[in-house]
Amino acid sequence: MFNKLNKWLETTLNIRPQDDNEQHTTQLAAAILLVEVSRADFEISSDEQQVIANVLTKQFSLSEDEAGKVLQYALDEHDGYTSSHAFIRLLNEELDAKSKLGLLKGLWSVAYADGVLDKYEEYHVRKIADWLYLSHSDFIRVKHQVLAELNIEG
Repeated sequence: MFNKLNKWLETTLNIRPQDDNEQHTTQLAAAILLVEVSRADFEISSDEQQVIANVLTKQFSLSEDEAGKVLQYALDEHDGYTSSHAFIRLLNEELDAKSKLGLLKGLWSVAYADGVLDKYEEYHVRKIADWLYLSHSDFIRVKHQVLAELNIEG
């Protein structure tokens, strides 16, 4: 799986295997999880795609073009992955607590992109937060932070 990611990095973003592409692999792992939340309700809207691109741009300091390419790769490849555990393991190894909270905020932002929280979206956010070893209080606090930023009654 990661060999395929590395090959894509080399051909699409011109990042050679000898370059430090661990960060880019982390970005792809995060993008795939963001897409997982967006597809939890069996559809992905353009609003959700825009939120994912914004999260990637902000959290990983990507250009809009890079974020778009990473998002497109995640959209194209998401259905081919039967398990998120490898991505979670990579994120747990590479992200510090602050970055994990940033990703959680991104997950909530995707879930609320259309202004409505689907129960399956919430389930996926909760599952990913648990796998990232984030506390329930962080889960709730970040959810309310996103609700406040989006002016949504929760």
